[in-house]
Amino acid sequence: MRRQIQEQQRALERYAFSLERLVEQRTGELMASNAAKDAMLSMVTHELASPLTALKGMIQVFNRHLQRASGMQQLRQDVIKVEHPLQLMERLIHDLQDAFHLQMSHLALYRTPCNLVELCRSVLDEYLVGTGVAPTLEVLDDHLQAWVDRERISQVLLNVLSNARKYSPEGSAITVTLQQRGTQIIISVRDQGPGIPAEQLTHICEQFYRVPGIEVQAGTSAGLGLGLYIARIIVEQHGGRIEVQSEPGDGSTFSMVLPLEAEGNEH
Repeated sequence: MRRQIQEQQRALERYAFSLERLVEQRTGELMASNAAKDAMLSMVTHELASPLTALKGMIQVFNRHLQRASGMQQLRQDVIKVEHPLQLMERLIHDLQDAFHLQMSHLALYRTPCNLVELCRSVLDEYLVGTGVAPTLEVLDDHLQAWVDRERISQVLLNVLSNARKYSPEGSAITVTLQQRGTQIIISVRDQGPGIPAEQLTHICEQFYRVPGIEVQAGTSAGLGLGLYIARIIVEQHGGRIEVQSEPGDGSTFSMVLPLEAEGNEH
């Protein structure tokens, strides 16, 4: 009986020790999660504060112009300037909404047969209108068709183009290449930016991640670090993947690899 009591006591001690370790592990995970949320909220607050400050300043300018009849022409010019911070806020909000839907597995895809050559040309035309920047399109294989959600794949390409322009010297070349490799279609975006260190490449498409030490070259904001994360998830939901090749000082190439003629059910 004493031996049984001793064995039960040792078993209880082992169980108590395992519970203690489990509590420590869960506490560490909770602290890390809270830290990540705090960092995210700080980032969101910072990114939304900038366009709001710009809008507030512009409204003050409007009020001054309205007090002078001669200021109507200047007022019309200033109204045009309001569009940029509004577009920035709209993009940030859309990115947050997409990230939430991805986490909740609520991001719907509506796939149809799509000519990716036409899609790329359409996206580049839209990008040119919005930014005034004209990337070069190299089509190595014509009539490439895949079963994709046209709107979402266009969103991915626009996100990658925006990222390339943001971290590239003003006026530097951005090249989009479309080609077939075996049973895969590859849409690549090549920039002339500062490049990404090898140890950072595995994190580049993570949620809220921004490469440390690399400054924005074009535009006013580094964003929330959601664009490439959203792009990766959308491409993976299409049965594809995002590949990144980069060398510090020699630019980066982001490639969207999609199945050729892959069929899927709409969902």
